[in-house]
Amino acid sequence: MKILYINPGYSNENAKREVYVNVWAEHYNKILSEAAGAGTKVDVTNLGIKSEVNDTEFREIIRYNLTDIFKTVIESNKKGYDATIIGCASDPGVKEAKKMVNIPIIGPSEAGIYVSKLLGKKWSIILPGPFDKRKLTYPFMYPWIESIGLEKVSFRVSNVYGLQEVEKSIKKLVVNSQEQRDLILEPFGNALKTDVPDLVKSCVEEDGAEVILFGCTFWSGWKKEFKIISEKMNVLVLDPVIIALKVAESLANIYKS
Repeated sequence: MKILYINPGYSNENAKREVYVNVWAEHYNKILSEAAGAGTKVDVTNLGIKSEVNDTEFREIIRYNLTDIFKTVIESNKKGYDATIIGCASDPGVKEAKKMVNIPIIGPSEAGIYVSKLLGKKWSIILPGPFDKRKLTYPFMYPWIESIGLEKVSFRVSNVYGLQEVEKSIKKLVVNSQEQRDLILEPFGNALKTDVPDLVKSCVEEDGAEVILFGCTFWSGWKKEFKIISEKMNVLVLDPVIIALKVAESLANIYKS
């Protein structure tokens, strides 16, 4: 089985693209290859961002890349992939891309939300923040959530860092390489040791959550930290990238049967 993971991209077409591609491909390849089932081969492809939108807010940058995402999805079908994952928790273009090809197209939030429904009666989503609620209300998840019941889910926002700091980190990543990838990932790992455990505790004790889902693919690969939180609070913790992979594998097998 062959699965393609599309990293929508936080790069600049004028940057050292080969460095950017390699450092992020290495990161997600490690996570996916370790989690893949026997006989599953996962490839990672990275998309760049046009230089003219480099000063745009992060989530708008991803939306700007929809054309390249759709092209890559169509190519994945032509190249014989059995499923394709659009690797961003905002699930950019997932609904539209499903109509373009005859293979499963998966988004991390879509996969996580539907699997959460199977695993527990109530569940919570941890989002990265802080953010300006007037501009960023995470509407991308609502269609999936509405289809299975808004009353079953609660949200908490981790103080990972502000949007301005995110954008500064992204811009540094454009110019540099592994150091800046690690700069972006570091606060997500730190949050799992600082405020996220308390947020999860609130989700479990106040909201009755039985499953915890993370609303960002930068919160992926933190197996040790997830295990500590899961065991301490007796709650299931889902890795957004890995759960997308497992759903993609399952659906690909169904399509083949």
